Amino acid sequence: HLLVALSVLAFLWKEKKGKMKTFFVSLAALVAICYGQMAPRDPYQQVTYAILADDGEDAEVCATFRLAAQFMVGYNTTDPDKGFVNVEINLPPIPAPNTTDATPGDLAGSECPSNSTGNSTTVLRAVFGVDQMFIMEVNGVQPGANVEPDSWEVTMIEFRYNLGDPDYFPDSGSSASFSVKVTDPAAINIRASRGQLFQCNSQSVIDLPGDNSPNVELKFKDVLLNPFNTTTDGGNSACSADTTSSSDKTVPIAVGASLGGLLLLVIIAFIIGRRMRTKAGYQKV
Repeated sequence: HLLVALSVLAFLWKEKKGKMKTFFVSLAALVAICYGQMAPRDPYQQVTYAILADDGEDAEVCATFRLAAQFMVGYNTTDPDKGFVNVEINLPPIPAPNTTDATPGDLAGSECPSNSTGNSTTVLRAVFGVDQMFIMEVNGVQPGANVEPDSWEVTMIEFRYNLGDPDYFPDSGSSASFSVKVTDPAAINIRASRGQLFQCNSQSVIDLPGDNSPNVELKFKDVLLNPFNTTTDGGNSACSADTTSSSDKTVPIAVGASLGGLLLLVIIAFIIGRRMRTKAGYQKV
């Protein structure tokens, strides 16, 4: 639609028709604005965290967490004009611990699956900035283990933040550290059957309550979790939000199609009107 709008603008600039030119330029601008409103926004990018079995150069990956996550944190500033503000903290990319560019964060505190024959726990600990930490704990069963339960799920998500980090909390005037977390698997709603990966492209929102701090809002999307290094083709377990998100695209598509149709009709009417005016008629003498 934006391309069509710009094409109309270029055409009418060449024609140089006063009122009609103004009308079409306004219409083209309207289409461009609507396109900008409907265009998808991606404020935070997907990152991949690979947990290694050991620190050697040939260490194998025991678990992979791929997701885009953003924390909304509120705090008081020393600036009287700002007062209480909310900042958005995106999870940054963090290379594996045994690589030479393993900055600005650290995954060394993460834990591989604890039991290769039955119930198991995988813990992701991603440290970045000045003592900022994202923790995700997964409990379940290894693929191939003949025990119950026959699924795995994320049982805990925790975020630790330090107000003394000026890169994330400017003008905070505090060096206090806080921890917020959720331990209810039903609220997290990330689970899959044994031998499957979990995948969810739609955005989900979780509140992380804190004892001595304001609640933190966690938004995440584009999730692909393989906490037990599943190599068998067990497929992916999709989230329920992905099955309903397709209907959310109906309104933008309908609006875009309507604008495109309106623009096409106006162009046709303009061309027909010009041809009718150019036909021979009575002449002034």
